[in-house]
Amino acid sequence: MTQKHLSKLSGVSTSMISAIELGERHPTVPVLDALARALQVKVTDLYSRKF
Repeated sequence: MTQKHLSKLSGVSTSMISAIELGERHPTVPVLDALARALQVKVTDLYSRKF
């Protein structure tokens, strides 16, 4: 899925999606919720643990 398509489905800007992917921004709970709904996954599925 492209950032543009995810943006249309979620209402989150493409610049925010890009910044999240690059680790430049941390999404708020409402943004995480919007992305999870658009991707049809649970919010917890969007978390990854990096140690």
